[in-house]
Amino acid sequence: MPMTLPAATPAKMREILQVTNRQIMTIPEVELAFGKAGRSNSATDPAPLNMIETWVELKPRDQWRPGMTPEELIAELDKVARLPGMRNVWGYPIKIRIDMLTTGIRTPVGIKIAGPDLKEIDKLAKHVEEIARTVTGTRSAVADRVQGGKYIEIVPDRDRISRYGIALEDVQ
Repeated sequence: MPMTLPAATPAKMREILQVTNRQIMTIPEVELAFGKAGRSNSATDPAPLNMIETWVELKPRDQWRPGMTPEELIAELDKVARLPGMRNVWGYPIKIRIDMLTTGIRTPVGIKIAGPDLKEIDKLAKHVEEIARTVTGTRSAVADRVQGGKYIEIVPDRDRISRYGIALEDVQ
């Protein structure tokens, strides 16, 4: 489940998905890799657009390279699927989905920071991320960015739009 920063476009997300799937398929133990970017139209899918979910179907264990363990396989998958600016989380899809639905966090352990100042929350979250990376046994530490979305405000020119048959009460 790699994540990008919030400003990634749908076209960029599609490109990243294609690249990571191709990279994952280079691992001999992988039978199939497929995924999606963003969310489906379902109440059980809380994923934002900047999240990619990739399902990796593995070959039966007797077809794995000698001595390959699940931990080594995850490390190898992480190495080939890691792209600059991407943060990967590896786990079982149903478990991750349940974690996300119940806590809003994609992993078994998470820290939520709340407050009225988004800049301060972002600063504190990045600091906690740095500290969490140093904890023994941590595979990844990621602070979701609360800033960085791009918005556009459209203020209609009511005189000009009236030429197209749009009434003032139609414009909010």
